[in-house]
Amino acid sequence: MPTPQDALQKKNANDPRYPFRTLAAVAANDADFLKKFLKDKKNDPNQVNNLDRGPVHLAVENESGDDVFDVLLTHRRVDPNLRDNSGATPVYLAVVFQKHAQLDSLLKSSKVDITLADRNGKTPYDVAKAMGNTHAENELAKRLGKPSPAMPTP
Repeated sequence: MPTPQDALQKKNANDPRYPFRTLAAVAANDADFLKKFLKDKKNDPNQVNNLDRGPVHLAVENESGDDVFDVLLTHRRVDPNLRDNSGATPVYLAVVFQKHAQLDSLLKSSKVDITLADRNGKTPYDVAKAMGNTHAENELAKRLGKPSPAMPTP
């Protein structure tokens, strides 16, 4: 059910004077609207905010559904590996904020690089392990071909 906030975000996304139009389109949390928005080549699919976070970062933070992630991750111009000002990718944020559904959505895409490290040299897997985020650690281990805590080593 759309909220008044969703309607405001759509209005902002359609306003050429609004500085964060792409991010507003993602924040509206409406996959059909986002798909139409991204078809217009004038709209920057990798626009960032003051923290250098892009549309996929925002989808993680807003706990967007699979349909929004599908639009973002299948759009050829969207970069799912953008790094924010700390070097964090959307996968990294999903691990840190323990957004398991969003992490699972990201891991479905072959475009997502889970080996990218932050400015301190830590990868999402390193962070998941250090935090004790077993869901993230297990899912990332599968993608990396590593044994996970839930999978004993032979």
